[in-house]
Amino acid sequence: MFRYSTLSGLRNAVVPSTSDLLDIARGLPKWDAVILVADGTQYPRAELTWQHGHGFVLQCFEDGQSWGFFLAEPGELSEPEIEVEMGGQALEKWPRQLFVGRELAREALESFLVDGRQKPALRWVRTDGGFPRHIVWDERGGREAWEKQKRESGGT
Repeated sequence: MFRYSTLSGLRNAVVPSTSDLLDIARGLPKWDAVILVADGTQYPRAELTWQHGHGFVLQCFEDGQSWGFFLAEPGELSEPEIEVEMGGQALEKWPRQLFVGRELAREALESFLVDGRQKPALRWVRTDGGFPRHIVWDERGGREAWEKQKRESGGT
């Protein structure tokens, strides 16, 4: 049995339907995530976020040795184009295929909640180098320079 928490404070709640989980993720602030773990353990684990205008990001860790895998839409990965803030520590751009639609996210979650494993029929991309990414900034100085440039250019 799985439980879920959010970064913003909900802890160890009973997992509702996958549709409800997706709705919960959509309702969270953009920096927040739904974190699913097997009851009483740290793994298997999944993290679900909603990126407004782009889709869901689902990352799964089947065990403690896993670097994690992202669910991805079928097809070749595009160049990094969608900005993802990494908990205030960095800003990266990722390929659009890592942002999946509701039905694909639901299918992957339903399977994961049954056995704690990634559904083999779906496409999974390794977190550690399995996709092209572009680091926009990754430290305070880089963030401040990026923010200043955005202000000076009118926010574009």
